Amino acid sequence: MITMNKILIDAFRNEVYEIKENFTYPKLGDAFVHLATKLIFDLDDNDAFKFCLVGVAGKEKGLMLLFQMSKIKN
Repeated sequence: MITMNKILIDAFRNEVYEIKENFTYPKLGDAFVHLATKLIFDLDDNDAFKFCLVGVAGKEKGLMLLFQMSKIKN
């Protein structure tokens, strides 16, 4: 019997894989951050991608993302 949790987990996993492929993230973790950013801050994929790019060239993703989002929200 397939449970609702299994269905939701599979849908979430599929979305992460799709984002990884569509936006050419090198790791699934990067695609996960993209999806989390999109859902938490109610962004579209393009805006989430722009904010997730802050991790490029050795920058700290989490802190930079929160800093940038706080500037937009205020």
